[in-house]
Amino acid sequence: MEAVLLTQKGIERLNTLDKLARTYDVIDEFKRLQYAKEFLAEAQKSDIDSIIAKAYISVGIGFYYTHKTDSAAKYMEIALEKFREIGDSTRTAACLNNLGIFYGDSGNYKKALDKYFESLKINQHFQDSSGMAKAMNNIGTIYYDWKKFKKATEYFENTLAIHKALNERIHYALLYRNLGLCYFDIALEFFPDNQDTTALINNYFYMGKALTPEFVNDSSIKYLNMAEENLNTALELYKEFDDEYGVALVRMNMGVVTSFYGDWGKTLLLYAKALEVFINTNDNKNLARIYINMGIIHGKMGQPDKSIELLLKGLDFAEKQGHLLVFDDAYSALTESYMNKGNYKRALEYCMKLIHIRDKLINKESLQLLSELENKYAMNKKNAELELS
Repeated sequence: MEAVLLTQKGIERLNTLDKLARTYDVIDEFKRLQYAKEFLAEAQKSDIDSIIAKAYISVGIGFYYTHKTDSAAKYMEIALEKFREIGDSTRTAACLNNLGIFYGDSGNYKKALDKYFESLKINQHFQDSSGMAKAMNNIGTIYYDWKKFKKATEYFENTLAIHKALNERIHYALLYRNLGLCYFDIALEFFPDNQDTTALINNYFYMGKALTPEFVNDSSIKYLNMAEENLNTALELYKEFDDEYGVALVRMNMGVVTSFYGDWGKTLLLYAKALEVFINTNDNKNLARIYINMGIIHGKMGQPDKSIELLLKGLDFAEKQGHLLVFDDAYSALTESYMNKGNYKRALEYCMKLIHIRDKLINKESLQLLSELENKYAMNKKNAELELS
């Protein structure tokens, strides 16, 4: 395509620039952005509103892939307004869905949820089942990040039902993975409270302890089994479609579940296989998470120095990506590791950072808005799939 671009003009050239930008999605994010910007510059000369709006979407997604979410949102908001003016409801809903992804990744869950609900409302009005599924799945993601796991499960189950009705088997794996994650976190809710200071500031306190006699109960075992079942189903589906990245995501998730059995060797093996894929795809977000998870495991194995090394590496990737929930996990685990070393000064430092992050993630204003949106839309899920057209 790059060769023929030199001889093309007009609409034909614009279409090629658009296709080139998409082609570089998973190859080179900077070239992707470069072609998207060129697409926009030439589209503006065409004076065709629909193509200009489409080019703004392309640039917004280009910035997203280079982890510049503020710029991504800026261009996507412009695309949104242009499609509103044109009266293109399908692409208006697509822009809203993309904005929900951008705002969610930057930690602005209030704005993300608002965009998702508006997208869902449009798709319901036009009975667009595919669009409804995307919006509902993403709403489920916000509920999951807000730790409202049963509510998230409802959205994920409804999304899976839509895809099954449409016989869209390619989407099943994502939903089974999301359900597995929800059931895992629901299992944690049935574990007994522990007043240990470390437990109060560390979500991973139960790793390796959950299945010892003092922690076992029927409900926790039930949901852990459901988590394993759904994750195994997701793994097989990703393998069926030769989705190496999807397989890596599930292996990372399964590593967290196996850690509850105290099987550190199996857990680290799952993480190691997933890590290789994340390195090859320059996935800063999941590199941050997997290094943090590996750091936690080494901490539980009584290796605080190795733990801190991995946790700080994970934090470095978290800073590149900027996702608040990743910071939450990093600060929580670092607090525990420094406490285990007896370095209470550093432990307090990370504990204070943890409190600051959690104040941003969950506060009264956020929870109130979430409740208002529930009532406003009265609707009955984790899809980071971007709508490119």
